[in-house]
Amino acid sequence: MNAGGFIELFRLNKASALEIEQLLIPHLQRSRYRNAVPPRIKIFTALRFFATGSYQRSIGEDFNLTLSQTAVHRCIHEVTDLMNEYLPRLKMKFPQDRRSINVNKQNFMDKFNFPCVLGCIDCTHVAILKPDQDEHNFLNRKGYHSLNVQIICDAIMKILNINANFPGASHDSFIWRQSQVRNFLLEKYNNGEMRGTWLLGDSGDPLEPFIMVPFHENAQQPQNDGRENFNRSLRQARRIIEKCSGLLKMRFRSIMQERRARYDPHFMGKIVNCCACLHNICVERNIPFNEPQPFPPAPDENIPQNVNIDNNHNMF
Repeated sequence: MNAGGFIELFRLNKASALEIEQLLIPHLQRSRYRNAVPPRIKIFTALRFFATGSYQRSIGEDFNLTLSQTAVHRCIHEVTDLMNEYLPRLKMKFPQDRRSINVNKQNFMDKFNFPCVLGCIDCTHVAILKPDQDEHNFLNRKGYHSLNVQIICDAIMKILNINANFPGASHDSFIWRQSQVRNFLLEKYNNGEMRGTWLLGDSGDPLEPFIMVPFHENAQQPQNDGRENFNRSLRQARRIIEKCSGLLKMRFRSIMQERRARYDPHFMGKIVNCCACLHNICVERNIPFNEPQPFPPAPDENIPQNVNIDNNHNMF
């Protein structure tokens, strides 16, 4: 399979996929049965699901392996759990040492001419089906059930922190108050460290010593007092978090609203974490993304059968 076709199927290049395979295979469950699903197929089944968000039966058919829906279900759950255990600490780390903090600040200054910015913060909704328990907590203000996912990214759209533990009805500021990142920044600030370092938020975020938000528009304020220019610069810099959220969902369609995953909220949060780590791998390695053609949401969708696998399950 050529490199472009591989990226279209899995969103990763072959080197990145091999790296994930080598990390996870030692921890995958081994079976003594000859017809058990090979570890490599488990991993690529899950990667294909993250990329497309297709129905499990379609994923099995897409590999020309006649994997049953039950087998695909088990592959997705096993690999997702392992990725949550090993990938986040390798691929998603909020900057804490002085060097990485200064690099992030310099990137924002170079790209947006905005000084002393560590990252941008925003929340995005990931749609889920109506849950069986506490349904009202997941009904967001837009009228559908979701997780409200807090994302912090840097100037190159790398995700520094993600929190997918809160239901859709939770307010952005409430999620931030429970955030480990807030506790870390507050501790550093109280100790006299990292002062003059900010995250860029929007008008829905609280004004804190380490969060910078736009001025509220007031018709009584003079038009040329600098506030309008400040707000314009802040909005321009914050576009990076909107682009990051959009690219994350477009690249890994399992968390797009149109797909509306059929999993309980807790496991859906794990899927979001996996997609965020895979997104960071794509950013680090400059893996191109060409938006695929939209596919119909019907259960019997016909996904092209273009993955060639030999008798040794060789996808490369």
